[in-house]
Amino acid sequence: MLNFNAIHKDPNEWRDPEKYEPDRFDPKSPMYLRPDGKQRNPFSFCPFFGGKRICLGKTLAEFMTVFTLPLVLYHFQFEFVDPEHAIIKPNLQLATFKTPKIPMRIKTIRKINKPSAVAEEAEDKSTKEEAVAEC
Repeated sequence: MLNFNAIHKDPNEWRDPEKYEPDRFDPKSPMYLRPDGKQRNPFSFCPFFGGKRICLGKTLAEFMTVFTLPLVLYHFQFEFVDPEHAIIKPNLQLATFKTPKIPMRIKTIRKINKPSAVAEEAEDKSTKEEAVAEC
């Protein structure tokens, strides 16, 4: 078990650990650094790390992704702007965090296989033709 209270109030990581200082999270503030002036450990502040403090939105976001992604893939078509990217994949560099930019074009796919939409369209055309014929 982790003692989050001790982690969040560690005097080696935080200046004046018992005091509430929102400036600690502003990179331009002197409070952003440790008391010795070095960069703070990224795990020195972990409010949504796990257990009962886990982020409430995490589960919702995962759940929504499962339902949203298939809908996006169903209604849109993705294609490379440069067709060469489909054949030759750009090199990924594992030593750096730089990822290659691969521009894509998104097209809407029109789904016509809905019988109700086709029937409504046919009805609209027939009523328009009748209206023209009556004039």
